[in-house]
Amino acid sequence: PADSDELFNIEWAYLPLLNRLDGGGAKVLEQKLASSPAFFCEVLTLVFRSDKEPEGSKTELSEGQKRIGQNAYSLLHGWRILPGTQADGTFNGDQFTAWLTEVKKHCRESGHLGVAMSQLGQALAYAPQDPGGLWIHRSIAAALDSKDVPEMRRALSTGLFNKRGVHGFSHGEEEKQMAVEYRQKAKALSDNGFHRIADTIRGFAEGYERDAERESRRDIFDER
Repeated sequence: PADSDELFNIEWAYLPLLNRLDGGGAKVLEQKLASSPAFFCEVLTLVFRSDKEPEGSKTELSEGQKRIGQNAYSLLHGWRILPGTQADGTFNGDQFTAWLTEVKKHCRESGHLGVAMSQLGQALAYAPQDPGGLWIHRSIAAALDSKDVPEMRRALSTGLFNKRGVHGFSHGEEEKQMAVEYRQKAKALSDNGFHRIADTIRGFAEGYERDAERESRRDIFDER
């Protein structure tokens, strides 16, 4: 629709401002990322070099190109509307899988597969629960469990860590509780046959266990 196209252009131009506004967000752009594999891959090319480019090659960018690249990075960094998300907020796993298949195809050709999986993995920290009770939708768990997406699994850990945000000092008690929760999540994944992503989440839990141990020994008033 024309109105949607106009709003798209406005959001693209003012993206940095939208991301700074409290509660603001470029929803039309995020929805386009989630619905159009081609657009997602195009945005990636504005930020990241292709792994098919010769080592050491460098292209000088104009100021306009730099601004576009900054907007593209800002869009990817704030992306929360996942592929498969419906207008009513429900999630369609088949649509997610079809979107991912197309993205893998496009980005293999362009040389951006690794960064594509990394950007998606961070966004998947906001994945919905499965209707059957698993803490993450089965279609997403299956995608994360694929042998060819180690970057996506690593980036999910980064996304989960960033999702926690600012937190207070609890002598390691909060970290200990989070470790327990993520161990339970890893077990649930393993019990459902998603062993690769279960290993990743188990490793994430172990990181919180190490943090809990370190924090339990730290004196909050010790500035050394």
